[in-house]
Amino acid sequence: MIQSKPLYNTSFALFLFFVMVTGSFFYMLHALLANPQFFVAKLVLTPLLLVIALFALGKLLKQMVTIRAKNKSLEIYSPITRQLQQIPFEAILGWEESSVKTGKGEFKEIKILYQPKKVLKFSNKETSQYKALATHLLKHLAKKKVG
Repeated sequence: MIQSKPLYNTSFALFLFFVMVTGSFFYMLHALLANPQFFVAKLVLTPLLLVIALFALGKLLKQMVTIRAKNKSLEIYSPITRQLQQIPFEAILGWEESSVKTGKGEFKEIKILYQPKKVLKFSNKETSQYKALATHLLKHLAKKKVG
């Protein structure tokens, strides 16, 4: 069984970014209510910071999944929602691996399309055991690989 989890560095960086943006939001809200200077600018920036904080929180929560690869299925566990989803290999419609060369190395991402038309994405820079999981998919689902 192969188990792939989010890397600590990625989760910590997203959490730190969320805390900083949320703190900035509350600081701007306090400044908006306490001091009337630059009222219009603060009135525009405060909701913008809230939207950015909510997007960061959504990315943070969506990233927190554990993928377990077994012989004939994948398990996706989300600790936030406490849902365990079993995906048999028969329900997987296709998968593809894409790679982009960057200045710091190569960024690889695998996208898995499964019933009912959902997509699971994971990458080598954000999750552990990426190479083992890619090899497992290639071994068991070589016919369903796209591209």
